Amino acid sequence: MKKILVVEDTISVREEICDILRIENYEVFEAANGYQALALVQRTNPDLIITDILMPHLNGFKLISELKKLKTGKNIPIIVLTAKAEKSDLKHGLKLEIKDYLVKPLSISVLIDAVRNRLA
Repeated sequence: MKKILVVEDTISVREEICDILRIENYEVFEAANGYQALALVQRTNPDLIITDILMPHLNGFKLISELKKLKTGKNIPIIVLTAKAEKSDLKHGLKLEIKDYLVKPLSISVLIDAVRNRLA
């Protein structure tokens, strides 16, 4: 079973994403911020990370930068799922080599397709 880490500070959004992924038969881990995510990556070694950008303490862009420094985190595919859709944000995501930058709100099918593509 593939493992996915969902990093989202809004509880209702995080729970909805996790529920969808569990229905699709993924093992799901949850983090409310980037620091929790870094700890979980080292303990769970997920196959994929879905992260928000706007979060307290350690935002999504900083999380991605920190993951690239970790032996266990540097090769994990990442999907960004955020309401932050300015051109400068998209450019920053490209610099961090993010291939999936999804803007909220989005349909369940778009999320599932992105997950399947990253895990393929």
